[in-house]
Amino acid sequence: MIMKEFNVGDKFAMKGVNLEVCEFENSFDCDKCYFFKEDDCIAPETILCSADKRKDGKFVYFKEF
Repeated sequence: MIMKEFNVGDKFAMKGVNLEVCEFENSFDCDKCYFFKEDDCIAPETILCSADKRKDGKFVYFKEF
């Protein structure tokens, strides 16, 4: 499985949805993320958002634009 680490500010399309990568400033709040639906994360396993798994050490979320 190929893991994809998008940089903060990157914009991309996934399944017809335009997404932008944003960094959490103060706290990690999944409610802001496009992939957080009905109290559950539905992000593909290949997308990295957690600081402990990312090379840049940042917590990120994905927003639709």
